[in-house]
Amino acid sequence: MYGRPLDIANEAVTPEGETVTIYVDRNHLWQTTADEILQCVDAGSNFRTPLEVIFYGESAVDLGKIGYHMLLTLIV
Repeated sequence: MYGRPLDIANEAVTPEGETVTIYVDRNHLWQTTADEILQCVDAGSNFRTPLEVIFYGESAVDLGKIGYHMLLTLIV
């Protein structure tokens, strides 16, 4: 694993390090996730770094739980 640490030691401090950032639409989760992942593959992104998920129209910062929530939504 490369990039920022996966474990958050202090929630008051935003972790630094490389991530693969994708922007997804909650209303079109499957399509926007697939489109973003394919764009990252085409761009040569390093998928050994943590995935950072940003939902359109939401101001939450992904410290790991947002990506986890997105993956759970895709699976269920």
